[in-house]
This record gives sequence, structure tokens and C-alpha cells, in this order.
Amino acid sequence: MNFGGTYPNQVFSVVIFPDVAGDDVQGLVKRLTGKKVQVSGLVKAYKGKPEIVLKAMDDLKVE
Repeated sequence: MNFGGTYPNQVFSVVIFPDVAGDDVQGLVKRLTGKKVQVSGLVKAYKGKPEIVLKAMDDLKVE
């Protein structure tokens, strides 16, 4: 998920790799699109931009 712009001009990213997201990636995208989300995790720089790599789906809350 990119926030504040599209890649590579995003301000912040949350990365959800397939082993965390599960098999239904399209369902996940549909569930998150247009929603407010809260993410917990360690913020690191990737190519000069801050990002969080989700370690578990429990680290993502959808409002």
C-alpha cells in the first residue's frame, strides 16, 4: 500500500508479502480499498522512503 502518491513518489508504504497476505490477495485489496487502516510495525527506510513490512495480518486494523 502506498500513501501520499504512487510508486516511486509515495510518501510512505506498507508492504504485505504473499506469505502474510494469504491466497486471496484480490479479496484483501477489495477489503482495504477506501478504508482507514492502522498499521503496527517497525518503520525502516527503503530507497530513501519510510515503510513498514507487515509481519502478520494482526498488525493491520481496518476501520
